[in-house]
Amino acid sequence: MKKLLLFLLILLVISCSSKEKQTPFTALSNEYPSQTVMAYLNDNTAVIGKLKEVPPDGTFNIEYKAFLLLNKKSIEMPFEGIQNAKFDVKNTNIIYIVDRNSDLYKWDYVKNTKELLDESVMDTFDLSPDGTKLAYMKGEMPDYDLYVINLKTRVPEKLTETTTSAWNPVFSPDSKEIAFVYSPDGYPSIWKLSVETKNLTLLTNKDITPQKAMECGECLDPFPQGKDLIWKGDNLLFEKNDESFMLNLSSKSLKKLGKIKNLHKDIDGKIVGIDEDSNLQILAQ
Repeated sequence: MKKLLLFLLILLVISCSSKEKQTPFTALSNEYPSQTVMAYLNDNTAVIGKLKEVPPDGTFNIEYKAFLLLNKKSIEMPFEGIQNAKFDVKNTNIIYIVDRNSDLYKWDYVKNTKELLDESVMDTFDLSPDGTKLAYMKGEMPDYDLYVINLKTRVPEKLTETTTSAWNPVFSPDSKEIAFVYSPDGYPSIWKLSVETKNLTLLTNKDITPQKAMECGECLDPFPQGKDLIWKGDNLLFEKNDESFMLNLSSKSLKKLGKIKNLHKDIDGKIVGIDEDSNLQILAQ
């Protein structure tokens, strides 16, 4: 009997430990293993996307059939397919969506109203922490420019010139700057831009020239590829090829964090990811 009680106690400890290693985001991902958590608000509210098959004519866009999880109920969203989604930070009844046609929408799921904000939008976009602006890329592949739209006036503003492609925008915590990937010199680097002054600052590959880039190849700094940039405090975090990196904005130093993927900002603000052994790693508090 004592051995049985001891065995049950060990199982309980293991169970509690495994739960402590999960965040609500990763727990939800485990609950829907064949789908993608596209936007996460809390335990009861998230956008889940099921990857759709590429149509016969082919497309560069990754497209999902999306469902809103609301109080454990799954509600099909009124879009034929979507590429990305984000909850509004002030009114969480509102979700911003880039649909299969690269149209940017504001959807109020309580009122069930859709408002078109812009067209020809790339799937990666960001909502400013103060909830007043959206940053996104607009154009025709491969020429995308950085835009910001004021959510009060609904007027889009172009921030870069179409000399090269730009992607993966993210707002600073104070909503005054945007970091993004840009390649005006012919190779991708991470830059930041002041929303007010439009001044551009190069953050990576500062000692690289176009000629050196052609000769060395491997000497270029990594950049996020198909994944979002995350701005936390004085650091930018991102993934490339199943590895994670952290760029300190003060020192301009780039640190490799190892084989960590699925980076995301948890509900309490921590930046977390999953390592090779499927353990949760806290990368920034």
